[in-house]
Amino acid sequence: MSAVTFRRVGGEPQARRAVRPGGAGMSPVMLRVLTLAAVVLGWEVLARLYLQDSLFLAGPVAIVQAIPGTLSDPAVREALAITAGEFLLAFAIATIAGVLFGALLGATRRAFAPSRNLLQMAFSLPQVALYPLFVLWLGFGFSSKVVFGITHGIFPVLLGTMAATKMVDPNLVTSVRAMGGGRRTILRKVVLPSILPEVVSSLRVAAALTLLGVLLAELMVSVGGVGAMLHSLSSSFAPARLYALIATVCAAAIAVNLVLGFFERRLSRWRP
Repeated sequence: MSAVTFRRVGGEPQARRAVRPGGAGMSPVMLRVLTLAAVVLGWEVLARLYLQDSLFLAGPVAIVQAIPGTLSDPAVREALAITAGEFLLAFAIATIAGVLFGALLGATRRAFAPSRNLLQMAFSLPQVALYPLFVLWLGFGFSSKVVFGITHGIFPVLLGTMAATKMVDPNLVTSVRAMGGGRRTILRKVVLPSILPEVVSSLRVAAALTLLGVLLAELMVSVGGVGAMLHSLSSSFAPARLYALIATVCAAAIAVNLVLGFFERRLSRWRP
């Protein structure tokens, strides 16, 4: 436990934590990097010593070496293109519909509480068990996978936009109206700057869930896309190629999350 000293400022004693002789501790980023490096190193040692001929597990070095060959396969590139198209369409629809309806419900006082409770209940449902209904209604293929991705991603956007719209400071709205601003001015100067950081934050969750919904649909029906390719590779006992494809999808998901996180920080710069 670190020592605590007291200093007097303006007649009132204030606590000040003593500075450690070694300076500040290890940063969280460095701790995460070292933890990840330790996991990868342990994985590689385990793979080289005990799992060299394994049909189910490959080491990190073998996975990295398999990435160029895996991505050069025309079937893999086609699967990635199919999944990317399904994800982008599902995410765009979930974003547009979620923001529009979320803002409308958040601005409607009487509809906020009942709609929020209904959406939270629907969000908690296990959608995997409902996918056969999507197949029954929309058939196998593109439509059912896109709609399944939308139903996974739209709820965080709806709930996040509703909460952000509800929390818009009414004093700012009143001030703009007092200065002669109309609805467009209120929307542009008050509402959008207030809700955009929360909306982008909810989009980070929605992007991951949308991709999850699309991949689950592809895995269950095995019709095109990365999910079907993963199913094929897992059945052909090619662990290095299988993990290489998984690593590629994970890298793409991380990239999307980082881009949205960048915009979230940029949009929040005006806040204290």
